[in-house]
Amino acid sequence: MKFDLHLHSRHSPDSKSKVKDIIDKALRTELQGVSITDHNCFDGSEEALSINTSDLIIVPGAEYSTDQGHILVYFLKYGIEKLNLDTDSMGRYRWQDIIQEAHRQDALAFLAHPYRYKKNYESDIWQEVDGIEIYNSRAALCRNMNANLRAFEQASEMNKAFSAGSDGHWLGEIGNAFWEYENIKENKTDINEEIKQALRSGKGKVFGSATNRFYEPSSQIFKRLHARKYLNLPKPLIKMAYACVMETGRYLGIGEKPMEGWLDIDSNEKE
Repeated sequence: MKFDLHLHSRHSPDSKSKVKDIIDKALRTELQGVSITDHNCFDGSEEALSINTSDLIIVPGAEYSTDQGHILVYFLKYGIEKLNLDTDSMGRYRWQDIIQEAHRQDALAFLAHPYRYKKNYESDIWQEVDGIEIYNSRAALCRNMNANLRAFEQASEMNKAFSAGSDGHWLGEIGNAFWEYENIKENKTDINEEIKQALRSGKGKVFGSATNRFYEPSSQIFKRLHARKYLNLPKPLIKMAYACVMETGRYLGIGEKPMEGWLDIDSNEKE
């Protein structure tokens, strides 16, 4: 069974994807499950749970911005943002608070795309998170093109659980990366609990493919237009021009190739 465990909907400020459209596209992409992990918001997952009438499995989640990067929380029961936790001047939560609340809900906390932006982390966070996102499709072609490789190596060295996701903000990105677990018992009544335990235990494997560079600046442009912050448009427009150059080079076979394909962290020993 294949799960894209990092998606964004219209409940994120930089996406306009409707939850229903995400479900429909996931089914067409032959995924068996998704997690809609909107920025600091559980509403996308709640909507998915309420409207989904298909066999697609919804892993309720959200992505929270913290002082130590982004943390994906899977199997939430309610939104952590509703608890009025303290934030810093940039609106970021304390990473300890997010992990503590995730565990209070018996949810899983995974460090998202750890080397995409940030390189140095407090040592404690690696121990406290339940796992690491080892493939993020948007990170595959970021300036640090070894971001996914470093995340993969970190998870391997620490024997941490792992996940993967497209980080899709647009429908065309859905399914570019996914976590796969094949040993789901079809007659099990609580399939979500089995999936949670498989993720927690570091079972399965992941597949990753790079997302076209055009998608990320498109998200940023949409966010600024939606917020009417027109003076902030130059930066994503420059990124779009950069994407045009780099994607042309990639099409012509010029430049470094991203890490893509199947990643398997000794999962056979854990089955």
